[in-house]
Amino acid sequence: VVMVMDNGYHDDEMPQIWEVIGGADKGGVIVRVDEEVSSTPFPERLTTGSLVAE
Repeated sequence: VVMVMDNGYHDDEMPQIWEVIGGADKGGVIVRVDEEVSSTPFPERLTTGSLVAE
């Protein structure tokens, strides 16, 4: 589960910033190689509070 953080810019060149707000009880959020749920997961998870640029 992620939440968008307003970066203050409304320009298409600026990335959206997302904060991970879920997964605390499971050691973080699983990240996969592709958008398919069946795709290979990366060996590490994103921890709660991680920031991700889209």
